[in-house]
Amino acid sequence: MYNKAPFAEWVPKPLMLLLILLFLFPIMGASGVFSNNMTDITGYLGGYTEHVSFANNALTIGMSTAMLILMRVKMRFKTKQIVGGGLAAMALLVFVCGTTHNYYVFIAANFLIGFFKMFTLLEIIIIVMFILAPDGNRKNFYAIFYPIAIGSSTIMFNALSKLVFNYGIESAYLLVSIILLSLSALAIIFQHDKQFGFKMPLYQVDWFSMFLFAGSLMCLNYVLVFCKQQNWFNSPYIIWNSILAIALFVWLILRQRKLKRKLIHFDMFKLPNVRHGMVLIIFMGIYLSSTSVYMQWNMAALGYNNLINAGLGLWGLPTLILGGVLAFIGFKKKWNLKYFILLGFSAFFVHSLMIYFLIQPQMNYEHFYLLIMVRNFGMVILFIGAWQYATSGMPQEKSMGVTAFLVMFRTFVATAFGGAIIAFVSQYFQIQSMTDMGNYWDQTMMGPAAMRGFGSMQINSLLNGGKTLMGWMCWLFIPIAIFILNHDYGNKNLRKKVYFKKLLKRESVKGYHYKVN
Repeated sequence: MYNKAPFAEWVPKPLMLLLILLFLFPIMGASGVFSNNMTDITGYLGGYTEHVSFANNALTIGMSTAMLILMRVKMRFKTKQIVGGGLAAMALLVFVCGTTHNYYVFIAANFLIGFFKMFTLLEIIIIVMFILAPDGNRKNFYAIFYPIAIGSSTIMFNALSKLVFNYGIESAYLLVSIILLSLSALAIIFQHDKQFGFKMPLYQVDWFSMFLFAGSLMCLNYVLVFCKQQNWFNSPYIIWNSILAIALFVWLILRQRKLKRKLIHFDMFKLPNVRHGMVLIIFMGIYLSSTSVYMQWNMAALGYNNLINAGLGLWGLPTLILGGVLAFIGFKKKWNLKYFILLGFSAFFVHSLMIYFLIQPQMNYEHFYLLIMVRNFGMVILFIGAWQYATSGMPQEKSMGVTAFLVMFRTFVATAFGGAIIAFVSQYFQIQSMTDMGNYWDQTMMGPAAMRGFGSMQINSLLNGGKTLMGWMCWLFIPIAIFILNHDYGNKNLRKKVYFKKLLKRESVKGYHYKVN
């Protein structure tokens, strides 16, 4: 096997470290959708916001699809070919995103950006993993890598928001494309052209299974993104895409059972940590989606633009670092993972409670600082803790396909599903609030002042609906806490179960103790 670094042997180590940083941050942040400027992109494309959300999820689906053949591609091509070619392809696709006005082309380009991004990112992450965790401890790597990944994306998107605000959306795409193309040139110059001692042929890849995987997820993407806009299952498009998503995924499962070289080992989903981790990820996605309540309030009621909202994200950087430090110390001192994960959801509970009390017409910019800090603290803890538990205990040879599914589940399904639920519940509460206020309208409120009064009703319904929703989000913490506390997270204590079982049966516990000496 070639040397651990993706760079040529003649490259000095200080320059190598600099090149790693130059490659890492732009590749992690490379995207065809800038999350802080989705409304700007929507106006540029002339479509709906849902089209941009669909494209953003398509990028994640492309990354997950690439993970199915990640190691096979790595062992078939040279590092210089993977990184140089992948970055050049991404640069071209980002340029397409910045010049097209067809949202179908925009969506397809984002899918391919995610596909090529995963191959290039792997080559850099391998060396970063070796630097951050030379002993191969994935827990320590997660504790350091996730704060860096989330923080660098926040800084990059904030910088791009300023560029979009001052010079337009095309300038941001052009800059990202130039950066990726420059990195492709650096890869050709500085990276080695060695490869593994043997090549893994690509003709053994089951391309049809990859099509089933991507196709089922894209259909699910359509359902989750457009469900509110098309009035849920009253739309034949939502119904048929739901049926097609289920049919393609069932076909994928049945096909994988018969294959000799499986892309996804679905038997791994029988592991209790995988199933439990997926439930935790769903809950995390619901809480993350609830932040749309105050982001909507920011723009609709307070009148803040995308640049101001992007700047708010920078206030969460200190708590990202704090969460990573706590995770690193906790893994080193072997803290119980149960309470670490509970701490993350507790932060989301505090975040929801703060939104409930703070959201008001007199709210200003400074009120959001602590909100963002608490949110990012909970997010990074759950990204580390829930992900570490969900992926633990899987054999190396079977883990890649399952990891691809979990990446897709965490980044796309959980947030999109949570967003769909939040959108439905929020709309329901807003309509209910409008109905209640409409009961008190009379003839004296009609006439020239009617439209002004209607605008006031919209703001009040947004406020009442948001507060009601966040109240329910606070109550959601109780079943989540019970769900977490009743799981052992790999630390089984049968003595405790026997002890409490006797207490419930009102039997004597004299001489019993549940703590292991």
